[in-house]
Amino acid sequence: MLIVKKFFCTNPDCKKKTFGERFDFVSPKAVRTKRLDDYINKMGLRDNSMDTVRNLKDVGIIVSSNTVLRIIKKTKLTINYEVKNIGIDDYSSKKREIYNSIIVDNDEHKKIETINSREKDDVVEILKKFLNIETVTRDFSITYKNAIEEALPNAKQIVDRFHIEKNFTEDLCNYLKRTVKDRIKLIKDVDN
Repeated sequence: MLIVKKFFCTNPDCKKKTFGERFDFVSPKAVRTKRLDDYINKMGLRDNSMDTVRNLKDVGIIVSSNTVLRIIKKTKLTINYEVKNIGIDDYSSKKREIYNSIIVDNDEHKKIETINSREKDDVVEILKKFLNIETVTRDFSITYKNAIEEALPNAKQIVDRFHIEKNFTEDLCNYLKRTVKDRIKLIKDVDN
C-alpha cells in the first residue's frame, strides 16, 4: 500500500481544490507501478495471458487476462524483419466478430507482428516486409496460403501440428461413426 500526501489549494481561481503527491514510479491515476507493468508485459510476451495470470497469482499479484492483454498492446515492439522461420494464425479480438492475424518467430517463440485483419491483401502487405523467410507455418486457411504464395513465393509452407492433429482426430471419429456405429451400442451415463 502506498501512502500519498494530500494537498489543498487556497487559490480561489484554481479549478482543483485538492491534489495528491506525484511519484516517478507510478503514472497518474495508475493502480500499478511502472515496474510491475513491465514485469507483467515481459511475462505476457513470453507466455499466454492465462498462464501469466496463474503465474502472477502464485506470487500474490492478482490481475485479469484482459489486463495482461491491455498492457501488452501498449508496448511498442521493435519488429525484426530478418527472421527466417515464422508462423501465422488468426485470433479473435471480439468473439465471432473481429478477427486479426498474428505473426510469430518460430525460432525465438516470440510475437513479431499483429495485423488488424485476416484479409489476404492486408496479410500480403505485412508479409512482403520479411525478406529472408524460409518457412511459414500456418493452419489450413486458403487466405493465408494464397497470401504467403503472393508475398513470399520462395518460402516453404508447413501446416502446423495442432491443425493436423485436430483434423486427423475429427476424420478418425467420423470414420469410426460411419463404420462401427452398427456394431457398437453406446450407453449414456445414468446418474445413480
